Parts: sequence; C-alpha cells; structure tokens
Amino acid sequence: MNLKISYIKKIVFMIIVLLFIPAIVLFHLYYKIPVDKKPFLANTKNFDILKITNFNRPYIAEEGIINISGIPVFYLSESTIRNHKRAVAATLLFINPESKGLIFDSNQKFFRNPLFAVYKNSSCLDNVPEQFVDYNRLPESGRQLYVPVETEMIHYLADHNEQYDFIIDYPNLLDQTAHSFRFSIDYYNSIVHRISPSGKYALIIDIQNIDPSFLNLLADNISSSFKKQAVFLFSNMLLIVASNDPDAIQIDAQSIERTGAVIAEEEKFGLLFYNPVQPLNNYLFTDVADLKKYTRPSPHPGILMVTKAAKKKISPELEELYLKNDTQYKTLISREKIGWQLQDKILSSLGRDKSVMSLIKKTEYAESINSYVAETDYLFQLKRYGAYNPALKTYIDKVLSFKEEFYYDEAVRLEKYKKWEDAATLYKAILTINNKNFDANYRFGMLYITMQDLSNAFIYLDAALKLNREHPQVLYQMGVLMFSSNKIREAIDYFEKARTLKLDISQLYMYLGLAYEQTGNFEKARENYEKAILMDPNDTKLRSLLAGVELKMQQNQTIEEQGKQTNMLDDEQGVKMSIPVNKKAVKARLLDE
Repeated sequence: MNLKISYIKKIVFMIIVLLFIPAIVLFHLYYKIPVDKKPFLANTKNFDILKITNFNRPYIAEEGIINISGIPVFYLSESTIRNHKRAVAATLLFINPESKGLIFDSNQKFFRNPLFAVYKNSSCLDNVPEQFVDYNRLPESGRQLYVPVETEMIHYLADHNEQYDFIIDYPNLLDQTAHSFRFSIDYYNSIVHRISPSGKYALIIDIQNIDPSFLNLLADNISSSFKKQAVFLFSNMLLIVASNDPDAIQIDAQSIERTGAVIAEEEKFGLLFYNPVQPLNNYLFTDVADLKKYTRPSPHPGILMVTKAAKKKISPELEELYLKNDTQYKTLISREKIGWQLQDKILSSLGRDKSVMSLIKKTEYAESINSYVAETDYLFQLKRYGAYNPALKTYIDKVLSFKEEFYYDEAVRLEKYKKWEDAATLYKAILTINNKNFDANYRFGMLYITMQDLSNAFIYLDAALKLNREHPQVLYQMGVLMFSSNKIREAIDYFEKARTLKLDISQLYMYLGLAYEQTGNFEKARENYEKAILMDPNDTKLRSLLAGVELKMQQNQTIEEQGKQTNMLDDEQGVKMSIPVNKKAVKARLLDE
C-alpha cells in the first residue's frame, strides 16, 4: 500500500513539474520578461552605457542619462566629464592638496573623478548604497588612483568628531532634483562645524540640470553660512568655494603651480586647460547670492519634495554674463598675500591672453550645448591665433586631433537614432577641420541619400571617391546615384568596377540587372538577376525582375522568328521562279508548236 502511495506521489510530482515549466515560459513570454541575468524590476536604467565607456581615452565617445527610479542621477557626455574635471582642478587655486580634507562624492558610482587623487591626505566618501544602483559597478581601471569609503555622510560625520581643512561637496543629479536637504541651512551648519576657522567648503553642481528652486535655496543658505565666497562656471559645472575666513578665498603663491601640475599630468587627467591661469577666466562673482538674479524665485521645497530638473541650458542672462569678456578675477589676487611680482605676472598673463581665453570659453560652452558649428568656428579662430603662439598652437592641435574623432563617433551615434540633421551638422564640422577625411565624406554622402538630397550626395561621394578610387562601396553608391539620375552607361561603369573590386552583394547584381535591362542587354540583365537571387533566394522582388526580363527575352525571340517568316514572303514577291516539269512533256510541247 505504501509503495502504491509513493508511486502516486511521484506521478503527481512529475505532472506538476511538467506543467510548471511551461507555465513559467508562458509567463515570461506573456509579460515580455527577458530570460537573462538582469533583474526584471531594476532601480537603475541605462547603467550599461557606463560599463562600455573608456574614461581613459582622450575623449568620451558615449552619451546618455543614467536614471534611478525614473529620476536622472548622472549625465554622461564628453563635455560634461571634462567640465567635472575642470571644476575639481579649479579647487586647487584655494586648497592645498597636502591638507586634511573630506570629499562627499555622490557621483562615485557613475564616474571616478581622477582629480580627487590629488588630495592625498583626504577621505573620499561614496554615499550612494550599492543596492540603489542594483549592485552595478564601473569596470576596474588601471588608473584607479584612490579608494573611496562607502558610507553615509551624516553617519560618517557623527562617528568622526574631527575638523577638516576643507570639504568638497559633489552631489549627483538626483540630489539636485530630489534631495533638498543637501542644500538646506541645517546641512550647511553641520559642514561649518566640521571645518577649521580658515577651512574651505567647495560645492560642485551641474547648473544645467539642477532645479532652479534648489539653486536659490543653496544661494541663500551658503551666503548666510559663510562670510566669503567665490563662484566659477565651467560651461555647465558650477564651482562655489566658501569660507568664514576672507583671506582663504584668495589665491596663494602656490595656486598657479598646483594648476600647472594638473596640466603637466595630461595623460592622467586629460586636456583641461591651456595655461595655469585659465581657471581664473571662469570666475563669475564674489557673492553666491548673485546667482538668484539669474534663476526663478524659490518655492521653498520641503525636505522630501521631488521636483523636476531644469532644461539643459543656463538662462540667457547668465549665459551673457559668462561669455562676456569682463571677469572680475582681480579680487582673488591679493598683492599682500602673494607679492607684487607674482600678482603682476598673473595679471599680465591674463591680460595678454584675454582674447584667446575668451574664445576658449566660448568654444567649451558651445560644446556643452552641442552647438558644433559654432564650436568649430571658434576652434579655427584659435588656430589662427596659434600661428603666433606656439603654446596655443600645441593646445589647439591636440584639441582638433581628438575633436575630429569625437565628432565622427557622435555623428555615427546620432545616425543610429535617426537624428539626420544633427549628424549632418557634425559631418560638416569634421570636414571643416579636415576636408580630406574619407569616412566623413563617404558617410555624409550616404546621409544625403537617406535625406533624398541627391545633388549633395553626389558632391560628398565624389569627394570620397577622389580620396580613394578603389573603394568598392563608394563606387557602388556612385553607381546608384548615376542610375537614379538616369545616367545608365555611367552607372554600369561604376557597378562593374565595384564588382571587379570584389564587392559581392545582391543589391549590386540587382542594379546591374536593372541597368543592363534598360540598355536592352537582356542576356546580361538575366545573368545578374540570377546572381542576385543566388545570394538572396527569398527576395520576391528579384524573382519578379528575373521573370520580367525572361518574358521580354521570349517576346523578342517570338518577334525575331515572326520577322524571319515575313522576310521570306517578301523575298518571294515579284521574282520569277522556275518550276520543275517532266522533260518528255516539254519535248511534246515543242513538237506541237
């Protein structure tokens, strides 16, 4: 009896298993749940783009927004990453890297800013929990220059009752749109208690992506918490340095040396500045409260209030102020602190390169708002200045060398998203830099074909062909253009040359068939249609074309045969033909006569 029950249980278990597995499969299919290692319900979106980004390259090829719970947390782009670095590098104007400090890095999970490695006696806190990013991690790099501490900021301050020479605050986009406490008076009071009397507080934010109400909030609270401030802008990254010691917000004798050291470490940190005094050219004003003139009034959001991010562009008024070539950096350069010789040297350098640094600022800003044509124009103005300035020439040549590659990668990326006009702008910028760029000419010509502008397509494909006359794809595309323009003989020449250069695709044979068919060479047309069908046997259009040309060949054959018969009848008319007659009958007829 027990054996029978055990046997029944096994059968029931097998039935359940057999039903359960198909049910799981159907459940995944019905709700479109991918069968992979990724969690179906995830906090983060688009993190994979960070995993494929090589932050050690001369430029960042990828672009995208990483979200947590539907709210942007980090914006990845070439311009943004470079400006993140510039803002941190500019803190060296006021902070001695050997001093004791604390860095609140809320971007650490998304971007490891290499400039924080300069502060060797500091602790870098990564306050974003791993579960918030679904345990995603950035790939390890051979240039991992420092090790952050994963902890919550307030708990860390409570557990470490000590003072610091400086604190750098580096909130992410989620903080700038959802965490108003990060900009509250209570938060800044806790910061003030943790820095020494002459200590400095530096805040770095993305002004293009912060909620305007938060910007007003931090302006009010920093202004009331610190007696002295200095505000810098690097296109989209705002740097505020504040202290209760007025002398602390002035450059010292080593400030320019420290920024110069960053420039010297270009391989490690990237191309950031033209010269060591350039960060001073990005100075805006001495009072952070002045920011309120360029933002909307604050509705005073609550601590847990979630607000929408601002549009990705600063206000027109702030843009005008930023690009105006009239910075008030003299207030940061005290003769009493650094001596008249160094002061004169710095001011002389800033004055001598005033036009150059103004153009550099405009170039960097144009890049941050994706105004590529304007950026290229500014770069070529700078190149003309470089003819008389070897240091500037070296800097601009480096910029142009990676800009050409960056624009190309960006244009290809935009094409994938069918942003044709934006991609065309970039190809135009590439050819402004280097009109002998074969790939840019070729893809620009192809883009114009997509946009149905055949005259411009011909111009750029012809330019590509002049750069490489043995490129089968260009020859094929030129053949397509000639065929579309009803220049059949020229089209055949291009197609045949592409074929001899080993281009072996069904479309080539199809166009050859069409071209030969139009010239009346049906045998050649059929031959090429058959080759195309061998390569793509499921293409019904090709089979239809083959059937059509075979029908024409049959019709021609019928006409030829009928023509031969008609010609024979025509030959017989009006011609005397001898009829064979019996010889005896002929003789008899003669005798009768």
